[in-house]
Amino acid sequence: GTSSVWGDDWREADDRVDAALGALLDAGGGPHAAWIVRDVIVDAPLGAHLVVASSMAVRHLDRHAPQREDVVWHANRGTAGIDGTISTALGVAVGTAATSGAPVVAIVGDLALLHDSNGWLLEAAVDRLDLTVVVIDDDGGTIFDLLPPGAFPAQRRLFATPHGRDLARLTELHGVRTIAADGRRREEIERSMRRSGASGAQTTRVEVVLLRVPPLDEVTSGEVTARVARCLDDRMAH
Repeated sequence: GTSSVWGDDWREADDRVDAALGALLDAGGGPHAAWIVRDVIVDAPLGAHLVVASSMAVRHLDRHAPQREDVVWHANRGTAGIDGTISTALGVAVGTAATSGAPVVAIVGDLALLHDSNGWLLEAAVDRLDLTVVVIDDDGGTIFDLLPPGAFPAQRRLFATPHGRDLARLTELHGVRTIAADGRRREEIERSMRRSGASGAQTTRVEVVLLRVPPLDEVTSGEVTARVARCLDDRMAH
């Protein structure tokens, strides 16, 4: 590979950002949803296929997730947005059940679950699946609060997406085993990951883990941004 002072500086800055954000989460700071994304990835079974939804989930993946060389990543980008995420996860699980037998873990937001709830109809038509869907349930999230529309509170009703729904009732309607837990408790995440991969795709094991967390607020988001900015300032100082 090639090296340059400019490139080496940015790689060192990236390492400092990883360390700073990791320390923030370890100390109990940062977004609860980021804890979920990071801990699910850490605890996912060896060789798992991970499906990560658009919107905040993939942003937390980009900022906070540790590297894993053994997993296979899947995501819908571009015009797909959050549409079809459950169908994608089920499709990946059908594929792995027929080939490698690898378990599939999906990390989705509550809106991604709602936008593709009919995707669960596929589950009844297949014989073998090993799929865990971890849902970050923050009642619609606050992604638009963090984007330019958030600067205009009077327009929040046009962009905010609180749904006020009990998502367990939705998944149970489709006959999917559902566990609701407090997403602020890391032991709940670890427990759900211990169950994933248990079937080895020899039978159907589909489970939804609803982890309820408070929406991301400006203070917490600002804390993360400030830590990243300090790391970049340190790079410029060098």
